[in-house]
Amino acid sequence: MGATNCPETPRQKMIAMMYLVYTALLALNVSVEILNGFVTVGDAMNESNKNIDTQIVEAYNMFDQAMILDSTKAAKYYEAAQTIRAYSDSVKNLIDEGRYGFLCYMQKSADVVRHNSDQTTTKRKIPLVDGSGNFLLDSAKVALDLGGLDIIDKKDNTDMGTHFFYNEGTGKAIDIKNAIINYKEKVAAVFRDTNLTHDTVDVNFGMNVEGEFWSSHAGRLVSWEEYNFDGAIAVADIVCLSRMKSELMNAEYDAIKKLFGMIGKEDFKFDQIAAICRPTSSYVIQGGKYEMKVNVGAYDSKREFRAVINGAEYKSGPDGSITYTAGAGAPGERKVHGVVYMIRTVSRKSIRSTRATSSQLLWLSPSLSR
Repeated sequence: MGATNCPETPRQKMIAMMYLVYTALLALNVSVEILNGFVTVGDAMNESNKNIDTQIVEAYNMFDQAMILDSTKAAKYYEAAQTIRAYSDSVKNLIDEGRYGFLCYMQKSADVVRHNSDQTTTKRKIPLVDGSGNFLLDSAKVALDLGGLDIIDKKDNTDMGTHFFYNEGTGKAIDIKNAIINYKEKVAAVFRDTNLTHDTVDVNFGMNVEGEFWSSHAGRLVSWEEYNFDGAIAVADIVCLSRMKSELMNAEYDAIKKLFGMIGKEDFKFDQIAAICRPTSSYVIQGGKYEMKVNVGAYDSKREFRAVINGAEYKSGPDGSITYTAGAGAPGERKVHGVVYMIRTVSRKSIRSTRATSSQLLWLSPSLSR
């Protein structure tokens, strides 16, 4: 521009002012785009959370069906699932209270604008605070469900979120953090119950709130609550809570899926069926009547079993059976004693055998004489 001995002309002053305004407009446009990005991501995350919630409800319904089919087998897993459900609902409610409470803290009402298919718009003002200054959390939920994050008046405000959630380590985020830590411990304790399972079960928790995080703004490692809420813009605070709720719901879904998979885990699995023929007598006298009982049996073609019959050991063949033969060297009754061993996996480190007495032995190739 102009120097001391060459003062600026009115035109140069106008150009300088235009550049200044242009730069400010560019900064403003970038800010709006970022805020709109948070709104888009946050609204999409809230819709995703609704879908996850539907899957969780369906998973709990599967436990209800399992109780109807076999309450004896499913009871302890059903009870464990209900315990996890109560833990999860408690933390989800706390996160929602943070979202709705913060909206009420920021503004006294929300203007919800609905765009109709006939190109008209419907406006509705929803109060968020009553006459005594109390937060109307149910109204805030309705406002967010109807209008999304667009209803936030001061999306870029950095002071209110810092005070409400962080406040130098005493804000609402501390309660949420402690609840998440407690939730992880309680859910893990359900799976550590030795009466429930011998297996080591790892639930995919996510939700890393215990560690420290590098903050470029502070230039040091900071706590979870400071990293996420100190100096963050208001709309980002609510998106952060939606993300935490999403991680919590995914952890809940993972936990109850693994619990449901334990129902019947110790049962024998079969992939083949075969007819079993059992004559009521090993011989028939001339003029008598031959009688045979026919049943359907099942076996696992990929897992063999063994039997000890009259002191000799036998292994099953591809047809899922053991054939025992013995010569008839002399007339008279002869008894056959045997034990069948079926291997059942109980855990990764231990197995146990199920023992069947001779009265439970599969009838194998009985002979018929006249």
